[in-house]
Amino acid sequence: MPPGTSPPPAPAEAEAEAWTLENAAAGAAAGFTTVAALHPLDVVRTRFQVSGGRGWSEVPPYRNTSHAVYTIARSEVSLFTNPIWLVKTRLQLQTPKHHTSGYSGFSDALRTILKEEGFLALYRGIGPGLLLNSIDFAALGAGSKVAAILLTYPYQVIRARLQQRPGSDGTPKYSNSWHVVKETANIYASYCVGT
Repeated sequence: MPPGTSPPPAPAEAEAEAWTLENAAAGAAAGFTTVAALHPLDVVRTRFQVSGGRGWSEVPPYRNTSHAVYTIARSEVSLFTNPIWLVKTRLQLQTPKHHTSGYSGFSDALRTILKEEGFLALYRGIGPGLLLNSIDFAALGAGSKVAAILLTYPYQVIRARLQQRPGSDGTPKYSNSWHVVKETANIYASYCVGT
């Protein structure tokens, strides 16, 4: 062994070192998860402690805990999530036709936006998030989902019926889309008449 070098660790020492690193990583992940999950409630508790929930300070008044969580979520959550939504939207909208160099992923998009457009670019489009509350977003999302289902479900049925496996003789049950529509209407009509 050359002078000035230490011998390789014994197998037991290497295993103990790996175990220590695993514990450190698990502890760090658990700590982060706990802080991330409980931070909103910690903010509510601290604000109630300062103001008593009655607006006797610079902190906004809250009627109760759920009102405090709602008010804080409406403004502060948008501040944290808007950059994520902006990057996600940019990734979804990138096309080779409109951009000479696309983003290679989330971190590349974030770095590029910060470098080329600055920090404030991460908060483009935050206005609607502050004006509309989570119930408004849920209602809009549910409404758009229902509309999408109502508009696309018939197409999905037609497509699925055309894609089904042919019968044992090798011939498909339906010859084209119009055939599917007619047969489905006939089945529905016979069901309605039969009941």
